[in-house]
Amino acid sequence: FFQDMSWGWGGPKNGDPLYLDDCETPESPEDYKRIVKESIEEVIRLQQSKDWQDISYADERVHLSGLILEDSPLKCVRTSLIVDGSPKNVMKFLSSDDVVKRKKWDTELLELQVIDKIDDVEVVFQSYKAPF
Repeated sequence: FFQDMSWGWGGPKNGDPLYLDDCETPESPEDYKRIVKESIEEVIRLQQSKDWQDISYADERVHLSGLILEDSPLKCVRTSLIVDGSPKNVMKFLSSDDVVKRKKWDTELLELQVIDKIDDVEVVFQSYKAPF
């Protein structure tokens, strides 16, 4: 069994686009690497927060929790579930950019595109329908 932790960022409930002027746009591969490193550090800091609150969800196999970010219109949403499969096969599936294959399992996935690749890091755009 493998427990997957993924991160999502939700915007306003009315579905309007959310523009964040303070999100830095990398201008070089070095900028990108620095932003990735800083972002991973921030995700780890958020993961360790004690302020996560459960979010009810219709599928009892999935556990959702949310974290309100200070001074931000964003809400961080954390998901976890246990799937029957080897870690290697689960990671192979989760890292697939075949949207048709992914939609068979991830029914809320709307769009998936690899935008760019910088060294060994892929820049991916994913869009989901959110039930909450």
